[in-house]
Amino acid sequence: MLNKKQNPVEWAVWMTMLSEAHEHLGDLIKELEGADEDFDIDFGVQLGHVYGHLNRAWNGRRNTKEIDDDTWEQYTKFPEDIILNFL
Repeated sequence: MLNKKQNPVEWAVWMTMLSEAHEHLGDLIKELEGADEDFDIDFGVQLGHVYGHLNRAWNGRRNTKEIDDDTWEQYTKFPEDIILNFL
């Protein structure tokens, strides 16, 4: 996992992913509290956005190299190893 002292730039990018997920989830909760019954499509879109941030945080938690477009795309996908780490 990234280390704040050894990888300060990468740490900042990683923390940004988590902070943005937190912010978007908070916004989503506020919208849901005031939404009418027909919020299903927007909920899915916004939750997918939150997952994108969380997926990039998980997949990039050890990355110390520059992230190119292909890596960004790969990191956005749902992690294949996350379940195995909790068994």
